[in-house]
Amino acid sequence: MNIEELLHQVDFFLITEANVTHTGDERGYEFLDRYQTELESMSKKIKCIRMDLKGECTFSTTDPDILHSNEQKIRDGFRKLIELQHNDIVISCDADEVLFRARVKHLLTRIRKSPSDTKSYRLRLHQVIFRLNYLWKDCNFQGPVICRASYFMAQDSPQWRYEGSRTFRKSGTHFSWVMPVDEMVKKISRYSHRVENSKFATHALLSSAVNEKKYIFEPDRKFSIVEKRSFKEKCYPPSLEKFLPLFPEEVKP
Repeated sequence: MNIEELLHQVDFFLITEANVTHTGDERGYEFLDRYQTELESMSKKIKCIRMDLKGECTFSTTDPDILHSNEQKIRDGFRKLIELQHNDIVISCDADEVLFRARVKHLLTRIRKSPSDTKSYRLRLHQVIFRLNYLWKDCNFQGPVICRASYFMAQDSPQWRYEGSRTFRKSGTHFSWVMPVDEMVKKISRYSHRVENSKFATHALLSSAVNEKKYIFEPDRKFSIVEKRSFKEKCYPPSLEKFLPLFPEEVKP
């Protein structure tokens, strides 16, 4: 969906994958082994980057600081494989964050006109969770950025997200935990919040959370779900309907 939305807005579209998890455990290039040829055949602009981070990340399943440090190294790993200039504009988002073409075009215009050479915008997104038609209406998620590279290159441990001037209008959709329950269990075992969330990594608990619309990771947090009836609503990227057949049936209405 991001390729469909943004390919004509950028000079290069980078798809990155590391050969370690947030726990520092070694893994194969599972995504790129399967899809790299297909993706790169779509456009000469698309470049797939395999980041070899073995030996740079520390293994731990119990220390949150180590897990988050590994996560940061994975986010920043692309810089070793491309020549990035300080005045380059970088759009940085995770694979489950899809940005709206019109909003990106607008923000690119603003950042090019900005007198600051270290400008960054932090983007607010709609939050879809568990199933494609579950909109978490009282979530104020902010993660991806559109920035001058200099903003993060000046930092010792850049995350390439979460920082900059907050935008008011929502600029995309975060498809959070929109995956089969078995994949949720697998994700918890490998990602940076493993320590605090490993107790939820059972098929029964996660299935219950989906079916009962509960956010079990933070039970005291407001969690109001609206079931959307149409994928044409403004909370979705226009490209969703085109790629709807690629989603597993378990996450569809």
